[in-house]
Amino acid sequence: ALTYIVRYYQHVRKYPKGPFPLPLIGNLYHLNPINLQEYLHKAGKEYGHCFTVFMPRPVVVFTDFTTIKEALITHGEHFAGRSHLPPEVILQKVTQTGIFYFGWRGLEGTTTGFTSNIERARTGQEYNGG
Repeated sequence: ALTYIVRYYQHVRKYPKGPFPLPLIGNLYHLNPINLQEYLHKAGKEYGHCFTVFMPRPVVVFTDFTTIKEALITHGEHFAGRSHLPPEVILQKVTQTGIFYFGWRGLEGTTTGFTSNIERARTGQEYNGG
């Protein structure tokens, strides 16, 4: 048991700082599913724009646009793919679609705008809000 705990916290140290997780349950003891966004917002104020929450697997959370842009555009290859383990498999109807998937019709406009914003970011163009 002691070996598991030591290895667990060695594993935890590899991720960005965040709320203190417990072995086996991670940060689930902190989370209220009804107000999850409020918890993440408060944690972001305390731990910065990039932190890790263990549910019980590690989930890296970004809380501002600049950090998201840097992570997903500059270092996108590190974030490609999904783990195919809970909670992702519970939340995803189709693999490799992101956390939530509502069908192409519902996402078509959002996806088109998002991809054009990514392309602007890659080429260094500023977003003009339109």
